[in-house]
Amino acid sequence: MSVSGSGYLCNRKHCKPRLDQHRRICRKQLKAEYLMSMESSEGLLEEMGAQALSSGAYHSPETVTQSIDSVSHADVVNAARKFVDGKKSMAACGHLANTPFVDEL
Repeated sequence: MSVSGSGYLCNRKHCKPRLDQHRRICRKQLKAEYLMSMESSEGLLEEMGAQALSSGAYHSPETVTQSIDSVSHADVVNAARKFVDGKKSMAACGHLANTPFVDEL
């Protein structure tokens, strides 16, 4: 199977409902993980700090879960393309004699 122009794994009619269901499941799992991580004061403070560092502001859990719900299929495809097409980097530590260069991977 290959990615078609529509972004689905195949052009068959049965693929779209499966992918829609998969996206719903992924959203629910992500929201559940996010909300459970904030149940402890440590998790809440960690999240507040991470948001402050990355965006300069704190967003309520309701706002974050709404943002998760608003992610479209096109957003996911664009993020994946950026990742795949972007410049690769690598870090290594220890004995590096046999470590390949990043362009050899």
